[in-house]
Amino acid sequence: MSKKTVSVKVAFLGDPKIGKSEFIKNYAGEKSVTKEKKEKGPHFVFLNRLENFEFKINIYEFSDTEKRSNIVKDCQCVFILFDMTKREAFERLLDTWIIFLRDTSGYKGKIIILGNYMNENDFLTTDEEEVKELIQVCEINGEFHKIGTKSNEEKKELIKEFINNACSQYVQGKKQDDCLIF
Repeated sequence: MSKKTVSVKVAFLGDPKIGKSEFIKNYAGEKSVTKEKKEKGPHFVFLNRLENFEFKINIYEFSDTEKRSNIVKDCQCVFILFDMTKREAFERLLDTWIIFLRDTSGYKGKIIILGNYMNENDFLTTDEEEVKELIQVCEINGEFHKIGTKSNEEKKELIKEFINNACSQYVQGKKQDDCLIF
């Protein structure tokens, strides 16, 4: 009995040079296949096995919102990375990324907001409570994680948990007669 591969789309959004590519590469490790940054193609592709299913994880990475609505709308999971040491990055979190996801793209799934910074001693211009309040006020299905002091292994596990959760939700959303395995 062979398994049908199910495609899952994941998007990483955020300002340029915030660490999206490194974050993804850390998660994907040696399994990733890097593609050129084409408008419609995924930038990283790898396989993930969960339960009795094989998932093709397509990861898209964007630093702008132009012409991205159709891709993001169909994603099972979206991450937004922002720099907690720059106040303007927090303002773009709402003005650019959340408004794009909520109002422009039509994305209805979970939004994982990741606050990044380099050192434990960095001066943070945004705190956890402020981001959680933003999520509540904007009425999005979101959650926040501060990742600046996490090890690479902790970051990898965090992403793995969310992507596996997105895959599990895909399986749970299927009816038994939808036959993903033949």
